[in-house]
Amino acid sequence: MDINKTIEGCLKRNKTAEKQFYFHYATKIYGICLRYSQNNQEAEDYMQDGFVKLFANLKRYNPDKGTFDAWLSRVVINNILSEKRKKRVDRNYIAIDSELSEKIEDTSDDILDSSINSEDLLLAIRKLPEKYRIVLNLFIFDKVSHREIGILLNIEESSSRSRFTRAKRLLKQILLENSSILICTTGKT
Repeated sequence: MDINKTIEGCLKRNKTAEKQFYFHYATKIYGICLRYSQNNQEAEDYMQDGFVKLFANLKRYNPDKGTFDAWLSRVVINNILSEKRKKRVDRNYIAIDSELSEKIEDTSDDILDSSINSEDLLLAIRKLPEKYRIVLNLFIFDKVSHREIGILLNIEESSSRSRFTRAKRLLKQILLENSSILICTTGKT
């Protein structure tokens, strides 16, 4: 697919180009949305909103500033974060017991162990509290620096680093708990 030609067609409201664009990027966008959502329905809503935002802003893409895929990811992620901010206005967060997370020994920085399948990892990520899940996704999967995360989320860079560290610990705990459950239910030790 020639992305420039497809974008040009989309800007002219060509239905064939729009359909081609959608089917070409649906999997990528849905994957991003899955990581930031708590369930599949929320991911589908984010995906739909993301495509609306992308089609509305295609004319703003500037190839001199980076690749189209990077721009596309940024638009989708910014849209998700914006939606989360809107929902957050009246929400009260339950603080995670800091003693519990400090008791978890983080023996490895590599939370993406190759023995973990992507489905288990996604389920574990979804169990993280939102503020940790967002930082983890932005830093690991979307390669956003802690400085940029701070700007995006209106928090200090050090808070981004702290949330990332806490997210890794909690994710490791969730994955270990899930693997213990799997071992017990399958009868393997």
